[in-house]
Amino acid sequence: MGLVRLSLVGEASYAEVDLEAGRVVNGSRLAAATAGSEFVRLGLHLSQTRDLTGLRVVTEADMALRYDEGDVFTGGGVEFGLGIDLAWANGLAVDISGRGLLLHNDDAEDWGVRGGIRWASDTGGRGFALSFTPEWGNTASRHNDLFGADMAEFSAAADAGETGGRYRLDLRYGIDLGGTGLAAGMFGGDVLLTPYAVRQFSEDSGQVNVGADFKLGAGFRAGYEAVVPDAGAESDRVYLNYQRKF
Repeated sequence: MGLVRLSLVGEASYAEVDLEAGRVVNGSRLAAATAGSEFVRLGLHLSQTRDLTGLRVVTEADMALRYDEGDVFTGGGVEFGLGIDLAWANGLAVDISGRGLLLHNDDAEDWGVRGGIRWASDTGGRGFALSFTPEWGNTASRHNDLFGADMAEFSAAADAGETGGRYRLDLRYGIDLGGTGLAAGMFGGDVLLTPYAVRQFSEDSGQVNVGADFKLGAGFRAGYEAVVPDAGAESDRVYLNYQRKF
């Protein structure tokens, strides 16, 4: 039977995007525009974890009532998600998941399917890790992330009707800086530095992300990332993030 969890989950979100006039997208100069979206979700998340000989199997299912209002679509519907994750003791793992929106009274179409294969030399993020992830449609709300979607990205994907294949190849190496010292004492837990390189591409575009992620204990993260697109201007960012779960 394994470990079974049933959770009540929910989310409410609002996003507004302001676009300045003069920006060039796909060779066309855009006029100024403002778009907003908001949504509310409430539903159930069911997961089962089974430990077999040298293999861990995690299956998940979500079902939620959802209400949207904004420039993409407005109305209520039922959203669902299914996923399975297989992880072997040697560090190899495979996952498949899908999600979709049903019975929406604005006839909205929103779905996504993804797969993934990954290998990691250490489950704690140390050493080499390599993954390849193909996806189709909008997967921002897929099973575990069903209630964590970024609404601005969700609205842009839905508005653009992005259903083509997208692919991501990720290579990183985690360097353990130790669980002692001033940084560990201040933030608690391990200190991990992870340089990485990511190649993302689709039928129409692609980019390379290169950076380093600095993990300070359980909830603090900082890092730097440079983005080099196949076409267009390069960009970079510095980030600092803190998360705490209750």
